[in-house]
Order: sequence, then C-alpha cells, then structure tokens
Amino acid sequence: MKETRRAYRKNRRMQKIRRRLTVFGAAAILTGLLVSALSAIQVHADTSEGPERYKYFTSVFVERDDTLWGLASEYRTEEYADIRDYVDEVMRINHLTDEELQYGDWITVPYYSSELK
Repeated sequence: MKETRRAYRKNRRMQKIRRRLTVFGAAAILTGLLVSALSAIQVHADTSEGPERYKYFTSVFVERDDTLWGLASEYRTEEYADIRDYVDEVMRINHLTDEELQYGDWITVPYYSSELK
C-alpha cells in the first residue's frame, strides 16, 4: 500500500512537472512568434517611408556670382539636416580651406536621388 501511494504521488508530481513544462514551452513559442511579428512590422514600417535614396556626386562650374552657400542651397537634399553640414562636406570633398569660390573653377557637390544610376 505504501508503495502504491508512493508511486501515485510520484506519478502526480511528474504530471505536474510535464504540465508546467508544456505551459512554459507554449509560452516561449508564443513569445517568440510575437517578437518575430513585431520585428517584421517594424522592418516594414522603416522601409515604407519612401524609396531608397542613393548618394551621387556631380561637377558644377563656378559662375561669377556663385557662392558656396548659394550652391549648397541649390544642391542640398533633405538627407542633410543642416546646410552647414552640406557646406562642410563640399569644402572637405574639394579640399577648400575657406568658403571663397573662384570664377571658372569646377567643384564637386554631393546629392541624393531615388534613381539608381
């Protein structure tokens, strides 16, 4: 009788453990699916903002009244939050030590486009 009771208790304990493991496993699987679904939604949200934009460079002939700031306002795109960042990049690309442009020179300016060239 003691053996039967012991076996019964052991069997009940094992059933509880199996039940807990089943619930834990199901919860882990559901959590993984939820995280995957939320990640997919986030990735989709990031890519739906607009078409991919590509960075290009073009050469610009410096006319008599051209200024670096004037060209920056003409060629700068929304990828540059501040016009100063754009002017700094143009100066770096062209190895300019100051903001003065010389008539007749060519300078390289960056721009972004959604067209893949």
